[in-house]
Amino acid sequence: MKPTHLLTLAFAPLSAFAGESDKKVVTPPAPAPDSWEYKLAMPGWLAGIKGDVGIGNQVSWVNVNVDKIIHRIDMTASFRGEVQKGRWGAQADFLYMSLSDGIGTDGLVSKLDFRMDQTATDFGVSYRLIEGPRGWVDVRGGFRYTNIFQRLTLHPDEDAIEDASGRLVDAAATLAGRALRNAVGQLVDAKLAALAGRAPTLPEGPLGGRVPEAVRTLIEARIDARKAELAAAIASNLQPRIDAAKAKLTKEIAKVLADKLDARYSRTDDWFDPYVGLRARYNFCEKFYFLAKADIGGFGVGSDLTWQASAAIGCQLSRNMFAEAGYRFLAVDYQQNGFTYDVRSQGAEVTLGITF
Repeated sequence: MKPTHLLTLAFAPLSAFAGESDKKVVTPPAPAPDSWEYKLAMPGWLAGIKGDVGIGNQVSWVNVNVDKIIHRIDMTASFRGEVQKGRWGAQADFLYMSLSDGIGTDGLVSKLDFRMDQTATDFGVSYRLIEGPRGWVDVRGGFRYTNIFQRLTLHPDEDAIEDASGRLVDAAATLAGRALRNAVGQLVDAKLAALAGRAPTLPEGPLGGRVPEAVRTLIEARIDARKAELAAAIASNLQPRIDAAKAKLTKEIAKVLADKLDARYSRTDDWFDPYVGLRARYNFCEKFYFLAKADIGGFGVGSDLTWQASAAIGCQLSRNMFAEAGYRFLAVDYQQNGFTYDVRSQGAEVTLGITF
């Protein structure tokens, strides 16, 4: 659905402001024009994530549903604050989520552990364009700050490394040139396929995508350094000398693999996105109301484009307490510093709050 369509749907009820001024509507008492009104709320957003996440030329298609994310949450915190005086107001949102997951593999790495921490802070100011007994309309402007930390931890499989090292040395003893490099590449790629070819279980970039290439380079360099020694042993036609040369090279390759695959890779990306938008409220009666918000931003300052739209039905539980249930959609297209984060997050949002 296009941004313009969502904006139209979110604010369609505003047409009800017109032609209803003669109806009596009982609404919660409005604050005096020169008084301050404060709101604190705890929103809970159950969002699935879909899109492209990548590092360099390694890009993964991510499609993580809400049920998968819930089971991988280690910690989450969220709050929303608002202050209003007369027609002017300010709003702030904070969201922190820490996710982790681990998967086993049958290659040179026995297990991959993933961690992703995401922090999103939103600050905006608003001016009330329309206000009446049926509700109000605000114009808003502000910025969003996004911080994404990713970490991948590799756990090497010693038995698989020893077996692969022996097979690589056997290849070095029988092959040469392009044939040897192809054999090394095929074995390494097959044994480390989980680092680049898996379907992501979290919306993280493929931090280990270049590890197979780095491993191939290291192994080829080690074989090149010992190729002459191995060839001389084979030429001697003395089995003890051949076995010793093979064992020495096997041990060196195993050490290279163990050192490279007992590692942790991480990166942090953050950016600011300015935005402009609208928000509105329509009161059905004393207790129930409709709330909508939409904005668009980025403009190449941080992301190329970011926009969101949300709509909710609210209930005034008491003079000071309220609850809202709705749906929120957020799209971000960020591609800078070798990091691609072109995703859409959408799902139900439930909010509890107080006014004072």
